[in-house]
Amino acid sequence: MTDRQFQQLFSRVYDEYADQIFRFLFLKTNSRETAQDLSSEVFLRMWNYLISKNGHKAVFIAQESSVLTSLGGIQNVRAFLYKTARNCLIDYYRKQRPTVSYEDMLAAPETHGGIDEAHAINIDVENSLDIARIRQALSEIGEETAEIVTLHYLEDLPFSDIADIVGKPEGTVRVIAHRGVNALRERLKLE
Repeated sequence: MTDRQFQQLFSRVYDEYADQIFRFLFLKTNSRETAQDLSSEVFLRMWNYLISKNGHKAVFIAQESSVLTSLGGIQNVRAFLYKTARNCLIDYYRKQRPTVSYEDMLAAPETHGGIDEAHAINIDVENSLDIARIRQALSEIGEETAEIVTLHYLEDLPFSDIADIVGKPEGTVRVIAHRGVNALRERLKLE
C-alpha cells in the first residue's frame, strides 16, 4: 500500500467518525474548544498506532456497506476510536485536577479539598433547558452508567462495542444501560 492510499484510508475513517467522536467528547466536556482538541488527539493517537503497528504496509479493510469497520489490525475502528476518546478524556481530567495540600484541605473543608463546587459542576449555558436537565440527571446516575447510556442511546453504539470500550462483559453492559435508563426516567419525572 502506498503512502497516498494509506492517507486516503485514514481520511475516510476521519470523515466517517469525526463528528461522532466530537459529539461524544463535547457531551463529556461541555466545551467546544476542548472537544475539538481532544478529537484531534484521538485521531493523532490512532494515526500513530497504525504507523507504529503497520508502517505503510498492506492494511486489511473490511467494509460493512460504505462504513470502514477494520483497519490495520484494528478489528473494530469505531470501538477503537471511542476507547481512545475515553482514554483522552481520562488524561485530560487528570491534567486538570488541581493538587491540594493536606493543610489546604483542613483549612477549607467546605470546598471539598479546595475545589469550589461551582467550578466542579460546569453547566453549559448555551444549551437548552432540556439538555441541561438531561445532563444533570446523567450526572446523578453515576459516571460509568451515564457513559454507557450515552454511548448506546446517544451515540448508537451496539452493546458489544461498548463492552469492548469499558472492559466489561456485554451482559453487564446491557444491565447497566437498562438500569441507567430507568434511573434517568425517575429523575426526569421528579423535576
